[in-house]
Amino acid sequence: MSAAVLLEVAGLRVAVDCAQPPLRAALQRRYAAFRGDGAPQFRVRLRAEPHPVRPHAQLDVGLRWQPWGVRFDAPGFRGHMDMRAGEGALSVASNAPLEEVEYYLRILYALLAFQAGGALFHAAGVVQAGAAYLFFGPSGAGKTTAASLSPRGEVLNDDLLLLMPSPQGWAAHATPFWNPTQVQPRRGRAPVRALLRLVQAQQVALLPLSGGRALAECMACFPVLTTHPHYAAELFHRARSLLSTVPAYWLHFRKDDSFWSALETLA
Repeated sequence: MSAAVLLEVAGLRVAVDCAQPPLRAALQRRYAAFRGDGAPQFRVRLRAEPHPVRPHAQLDVGLRWQPWGVRFDAPGFRGHMDMRAGEGALSVASNAPLEEVEYYLRILYALLAFQAGGALFHAAGVVQAGAAYLFFGPSGAGKTTAASLSPRGEVLNDDLLLLMPSPQGWAAHATPFWNPTQVQPRRGRAPVRALLRLVQAQQVALLPLSGGRALAECMACFPVLTTHPHYAAELFHRARSLLSTVPAYWLHFRKDDSFWSALETLA
């Protein structure tokens, strides 16, 4: 059996080398729907230490930006990502090693997406009639709720998507990142039809969201990388590119599927 778990998201392949069979098998089960095929763009050496230091090491991972990538240095969570060399390492000492590995992979995919001209984006993505509707907002805005109220649509992910540009426009790709309170994602992609900033309300309404407020709302959806000036500046331009081709709206919605009647007018 191979000692590597090969993960693929939006054509970006990561090989996680793990010589510990129980952890490797757990990773293979968790990411089975996103199993990759072909040469990886990035390779990670993973090791879980035998004696957990604390339940959730990623609460303080000591993330430090480097010219070549990222370094992590905290009790129970140590490693790096060398984006120039296309390789990294992670050592975790935790009672929840899968959660720690997923934290590392989220940051890695944010960087890989950035290198490829795209971005990770905090939103729920629902595909309806071949197009993706992106529901976003701060924690508690209702991303998972909106996804669960979309029985006719395919949920790409109810929290985190990978957006990539193409000559035909921006596309939303499913990511494999989730927790037990969320919808378990499956591989998929679709062109983005609308960006929808959620507002819980008594009446359904679809109102234009534009200008500086739209840019600010989009920037708030890019995880982690906006803490670095270089990445933040470029992501600002990508947000503008996204908004130049995809309309954005305030979506006032109730906790039922009635908001889809308003969204059907966008088709």
